[in-house]
Amino acid sequence: MSEKKKYLINLFLKCSKHLFSAKYNLEINESLLRGAYLSVPEDKFKKVMEEHGIEEYVDEISTVLDSMFTLGEVQELNAFFTSPVGRKITDKKYLLKMPKILEKIVSEREEKLSKIGK
Repeated sequence: MSEKKKYLINLFLKCSKHLFSAKYNLEINESLLRGAYLSVPEDKFKKVMEEHGIEEYVDEISTVLDSMFTLGEVQELNAFFTSPVGRKITDKKYLLKMPKILEKIVSEREEKLSKIGK
């Protein structure tokens, strides 16, 4: 992958808020894992989190996007996500609502299932 394409893919990930979403999900995952693996010493836990963090995500997703889109298509994606409509789609206040909506649905499912199970 050319340096230009790599740069544009990284720009696309930022503009489309994929990085924001990935970081958010990795933070939640780290918190859950910390609770599940209390016996793992903090220094070793942090090392695993750093080794399998956002940089790994960016590298792997960049490879996937490189195979899916041409340079021109990545440029078009960036043009869209930096346009007013593209920015509106990726507005943080809307993105932050999505996990909360999912949490509500999960909570409602658990509540209904617990009533049925009684």
